[in-house]
Amino acid sequence: MTLSFVAKASILMLFLGSTLYVHLRVRAR
Repeated sequence: MTLSFVAKASILMLFLGSTLYVHLRVRAR
């Protein structure tokens, strides 16, 4: 695996994680 692939994967995971977190926060209200 190349470093760029790992960087893209980590950024994508962070983006998905933050999006799910926000959705859960909004739905919890």
